[in-house]
Amino acid sequence: MWKILVLVLFGTLVNFSEGNKVGLISMLSFAEYESVVGSQLKKDGLLQNQLKKIALEDIQLPGLLGLLKINGLNIADVVLTTHKLNYVPGLRGAEMITGIRLSIGGSLGILGDGECTFTVCVSLPRLAGIPTLIKISVEFQSSVKLELTDYQAGSLRVIFRECNLLFGDITIEILSVNLTPTALNIIKNSIIGNINVQICNILQIVINVVRDRLLDTMNVVIPFEPFGSLRCQLASLPNTIDSILWLHLFVDFDIGGQGLLSIPDSAPDIILPPLEKYRYCQCVHAAVLNIFLSVVLRIQPQEFSCTPSVFSRADELRAAILALIPDPPPFISSAILYFRISLLQSPVLQLGNGFAIVKVSAQIEFFVKNSDGSRTSIVILQTSLSLSATFSVTKGYLYTSLSISSHNVALISSALGITDVSSIEPLCGHLMGETFLVSINALLSAAIPLPPVMTVILDKVLIQFIEHGLLLCI
Repeated sequence: MWKILVLVLFGTLVNFSEGNKVGLISMLSFAEYESVVGSQLKKDGLLQNQLKKIALEDIQLPGLLGLLKINGLNIADVVLTTHKLNYVPGLRGAEMITGIRLSIGGSLGILGDGECTFTVCVSLPRLAGIPTLIKISVEFQSSVKLELTDYQAGSLRVIFRECNLLFGDITIEILSVNLTPTALNIIKNSIIGNINVQICNILQIVINVVRDRLLDTMNVVIPFEPFGSLRCQLASLPNTIDSILWLHLFVDFDIGGQGLLSIPDSAPDIILPPLEKYRYCQCVHAAVLNIFLSVVLRIQPQEFSCTPSVFSRADELRAAILALIPDPPPFISSAILYFRISLLQSPVLQLGNGFAIVKVSAQIEFFVKNSDGSRTSIVILQTSLSLSATFSVTKGYLYTSLSISSHNVALISSALGITDVSSIEPLCGHLMGETFLVSINALLSAAIPLPPVMTVILDKVLIQFIEHGLLLCI
């Protein structure tokens, strides 16, 4: 057993978030947390390569074998036999347990001759003309209690509260030479001592790399073409509660010509439901989605001819509008009817338990064009739309589409004496669905890129609507 009280790993400071309201919450079960960390330990042979750097001292054998000296010992092969993260109540972190098996190589010298090419053995020189081989295998388990502390601008420190080793089997197989139990114990104790002195420092380096890699999945700038970029940053220290790891992120939009758009301080907090049955969830704040809508849905006034090629019920709508005019001028009856749709305010998404509605207010003006190029306005309406929002996630992108769930129209003004527009309300709803809504959904094809928090790229998720949040779980 060996204990280290404090080993500190420093992270790179980054600071590009202007907001102070959390825009995204991620949750990992400890099983998923364990899987993510385990994958990072193995990625590019990180832990294995670092363990191969363990320096093993030469070993002078005792007694009659005193002429023999084991030298050039090195780690020839590393196998990670187990990896586990345990939840520790009261610890902002975890206990990491890793099982390791080392195969050691080197040479045993007498008079300086002899060499072995066996990959996982120690080769002895020729003794009395007989080649002598040795294989050393060491199994041990490391147990490290990791505490996350000292959050600053997206970074944090990892403190080793404990670093303990428990050694298992150590086998030394020798051909042609019999070593005494004392000699074998000297070899074992030397190797154990060397590993004990170095392993926690090596684990420090490894955890440092893993920490930085995982922070890079949260402190990230993601292209959001063609508008700008999405900027995310870890907002506070991760926390572990009831075997769940919680991560909170700031989310800002860096938009060309508008600068950094952040969640307003007045945005309400999200209260999440129980999530124990899921292995991973992301919850996106409704305010993030509303910033997205305000950026993407920059709709300029749209002008159309009210013809069947534009609107399938154009003739019916034209006749209904003409019927509302008390005394229509002669030229109105034969003129082509046009309409102009203008967005009155940015669409607003409302998320609640079990529903997602986008509220839209727009103006519709119906008019005809005169021969001199001027136009005669017939009626101006305000339409209020409630649009049902449907979401899907594919390969880390959140897609949105809208459909009309309800609408109403109100008279703003009429130059030709129209006073009641209730009869054309249904037709106006169909008109908005075939023109305005089509334009909106086309713009919404610019999906929101979701940060790959803890390397998890969401795809085909379970989607839930909660108060002020969109919950995505797998």
